[in-house]
Amino acid sequence: MELNESEKKDLMLILEKIFGFQNAHRWEMNESVLETVALMMNEAQKCSKALNHLPRPTYAADKDYLRRQLREIARRANNGEREFYDICAKTTRNKWRTEIERASQGL
Repeated sequence: MELNESEKKDLMLILEKIFGFQNAHRWEMNESVLETVALMMNEAQKCSKALNHLPRPTYAADKDYLRRQLREIARRANNGEREFYDICAKTTRNKWRTEIERASQGL
């Protein structure tokens, strides 16, 4: 099913935020790009969920520190928020850029 103009505009705005204005405006917004972006976002979400299961950074993560962090780790794991950590977003963005370019060209 082809994207309507509103969907194309929304997809363009998302890609502008992720890849920058100049990159996003070179791409044709189509169903294939939408599919590829969905895959990219799922990957970023998996990465972010995995990071939610780790204690926050410290100088030395010993068992006492981990014990103090258990409730916070459990809260993040249970929360189910759909946010992406910067490291996940950047890694995913770099990995998927070429795929999105190809999808925009119908390849």
